[in-house]
Amino acid sequence: MISLFDKIIEFGLIFLIVFTPLAFGTVHIWSITIMELTVIFLVIVWIIKLLFTSYKLSNSRPLVLSFKLAKTPLNFPILIFICLILFQLLPLPPFAIKYLSPNTYSLYKMTLPDYDISNNCRPLTIYSHATKLELLKFLSYIFVFFIIVNNIKTRRQIEHLLIAIIIIGAIISLFGIIQRVAHEKIYWLAQLTKAGYTFGTYVNKDHFAGYMEMVTLLAIGLLMTRRSFDSDKIIRTSSWHGRFHKWAYKESQWAKTILIGFLIIIMVSALFLSLSRGGIISFLLSIIIFVDLLLLTKRSKRRTSRILIPLFSTSAIFLIWLGIDPIIARLSTLFTPYKAILPRANLWKDSLQIFRDFPIFGSGLGTYQFIFPKYKNVIKDGRFYMHAHNDYIEYLSDIGIVGSFLFFGMIIFFLIKCLKLWQKRRYPYVIGLGLGISAGVISILLHSIVDFNLHVPANALLFFIILALLNNILYLRYIQGKEICLIPDQTFNVSLKWSIFGTLLIGIFILLTFSLVPRQYMAKRYFEKIKINSPSAPANLILLKKAIRLDSSNSQYHYYLGKAYEGLALEQTSWQKRIKFLRRAMLEYQEAIDLEPTSAWYHLNLGWVYATLGLNQASYREVHLARILDPKNPHIAKYLANWDIKNVY
Repeated sequence: MISLFDKIIEFGLIFLIVFTPLAFGTVHIWSITIMELTVIFLVIVWIIKLLFTSYKLSNSRPLVLSFKLAKTPLNFPILIFICLILFQLLPLPPFAIKYLSPNTYSLYKMTLPDYDISNNCRPLTIYSHATKLELLKFLSYIFVFFIIVNNIKTRRQIEHLLIAIIIIGAIISLFGIIQRVAHEKIYWLAQLTKAGYTFGTYVNKDHFAGYMEMVTLLAIGLLMTRRSFDSDKIIRTSSWHGRFHKWAYKESQWAKTILIGFLIIIMVSALFLSLSRGGIISFLLSIIIFVDLLLLTKRSKRRTSRILIPLFSTSAIFLIWLGIDPIIARLSTLFTPYKAILPRANLWKDSLQIFRDFPIFGSGLGTYQFIFPKYKNVIKDGRFYMHAHNDYIEYLSDIGIVGSFLFFGMIIFFLIKCLKLWQKRRYPYVIGLGLGISAGVISILLHSIVDFNLHVPANALLFFIILALLNNILYLRYIQGKEICLIPDQTFNVSLKWSIFGTLLIGIFILLTFSLVPRQYMAKRYFEKIKINSPSAPANLILLKKAIRLDSSNSQYHYYLGKAYEGLALEQTSWQKRIKFLRRAMLEYQEAIDLEPTSAWYHLNLGWVYATLGLNQASYREVHLARILDPKNPHIAKYLANWDIKNVY
């Protein structure tokens, strides 16, 4: 049974490795749902496996369950980080909000009537729904990390995951190269964004580059381990069949080495052809760090040059053959920083204003896109920004200095601990692969300065997968003809009564999560079927009400239901019926604002309903809030210009 559980976990992890990059980077609700449900299933299998291995009989005491969990430098920081996000979701009275985050209190008081008077408990996050969605994704990454650390403990299991990562990286790289040469459509079917923006299976070429940085450096690290073959596996005999086995083994090792080298050439070429400046520069800097550490620490100058020089020379020749002019043209834009850096620098400048207003706890995990329009000052365009194009600044705005210090601090602390352990190892397999994965982690951290790779589920999941693999690889030991990960663990002896209670709590949590994920997916499916151009269609009302029943915390569903009632009101000839539907629209807009108080459109529509109902003072208040919450939105400005306010007042 234990072997069966191990195989299920291993195949489940391989499925996630293969599926997430192929599903457009797992940025859509359907792919995120599949990822989260798969992780929940693997967690259930892992818990059952723990129960199977935890029974400990004793003559002097009753039945005891003994659980063994791996100890890593991330265990405690991750627990604290999750508690911080849960604290953001905890409803607090106004006086507590005012003390902990004065600007959150001011925002609530400005956008919600009678907030302070009613003593309404609200969370620190300005939009709980967005924070819950991000927390579910983050929990998926964390669970995968702990599943790997506690279950993938032999070199054979580790290499299965490594091979899956490298093969899928090579496949999407080859697909991207063909796509760049032949067409601009993903899977030859859909142009999801403008031409030249997509690459491979990714909607955004920069996110493809971020994924390939980690995979390519991991593959280079694995290639470095092929420089010396395991001598214990070579049969030492003078007989003809012994010499044949020795020759066959060496030939197979050389074939594997050449294949890995070929796949690296494909991936390096694809990374450069993606034309992602941040990806290319981060990769080159990480290669320099990789080579310097390998040369200075391990004194393997001859072996390193013998592998890396031919590898990168061949990659350069292949790139020249494919056409290097677009790459040179793209990188040459770095010499004109006004065009290359200024747009993102302006975005960062505006985004840092959020951090200044919410310095300690932030505005809420995943709430950047909902709060940023209020702070869009330097940027004059009408684009809708979902991310800050800088993971560090976005996390500062979302979770403040406390959460950002925990998140990035624990990763840097983990990396330093791993590099210290790596320095002590002398096993070639651990040296090459450990350094390759570490360089991949450094590369994505560098790339995050100019992009938001850690907010792309496929990339974030791979990031935590390679962190877990790095931890286990550094503890590999050769014992009795088998390489096993001897990672330190901690034993928890729990009585049968408490173990049953804990299992029930975990089971309830898993069931709630398991039900929440598909409910959110089905609600989104209903919402996607509505016809925006005909808001008052009866089918829209049915679909929106179904969506709200499944996921009532999504403000967007209430907003569009309000628009549907508003459309029905305009179609009525009877004033009484019109008032009836307008009041329903008013209630839905008020509910949407209560869930997401920072949306200018919600306040603007509510203001129009108030004006139509003759509530002029309330209407003026909502219109004024719409101007404050999104002052640079040209669509709202045009809407207000067309709406003759003077006639209303």
